[in-house]
Amino acid sequence: QQPKQQQPKQQQPKQQQPKQQAKQQPAAAVVKIGDVLAKLRASLVGQKLWRYWEEYKGWFVADVTGFNAENGEHCLTYDKGKEDESFEWCNLSELENEELSQTDPNAKKSKPKPKPKPKTPVQPAPAQQQQQQQPPAQP
Repeated sequence: QQPKQQQPKQQQPKQQQPKQQAKQQPAAAVVKIGDVLAKLRASLVGQKLWRYWEEYKGWFVADVTGFNAENGEHCLTYDKGKEDESFEWCNLSELENEELSQTDPNAKKSKPKPKPKPKTPVQPAPAQQQQQQQPPAQP
């Protein structure tokens, strides 16, 4: 009988236990304003929007003047009723948050006014009350 040859043991790499990580809250999804507005479809017609134009480095107010139900595009009209009126048809959901706003991004944010303090009625001092209640002395 021949002695059994021992095969050298192959060392398997130790599986490392994953370190317990602190539970992380899932990152909040960024809502695209264009997606929200696009879902309003024709009900958005008649509203104002502000659109940023990179080539002009500025925000421009636009009236939503139309909606195409076939392709989901809205018509944005600039300088409505003026000589230089222009318009564009665009899919609002394709615009980034930096390109579209429902409020005027150029408007200065006003600080809320402090509430006025309630006025307390002024009552005369006790000595003055007594003098007012006493009839004048007769000579």
